[in-house]
Amino acid sequence: MAPRDYKQRPARAPARKKARPVSAWTWFGSGVGVGALITVAVFLYEPSIAIPGLNPSATEAEAEAKAKT
Repeated sequence: MAPRDYKQRPARAPARKKARPVSAWTWFGSGVGVGALITVAVFLYEPSIAIPGLNPSATEAEAEAKAKT
């Protein structure tokens, strides 16, 4: 085997920093945040959504008005 000249080594490229993986808690928090933003946006865009059973006295009054006619 021939001797090797270690003095004439090629220059190495600088070591790259490894990116840290994103944790599951970060993904969970991001999902909850996006879901909350979508919920608020839908509520502000459609504030007149009727929820059945929310105001029972109003439905009773409507039923009585329909019964009279």
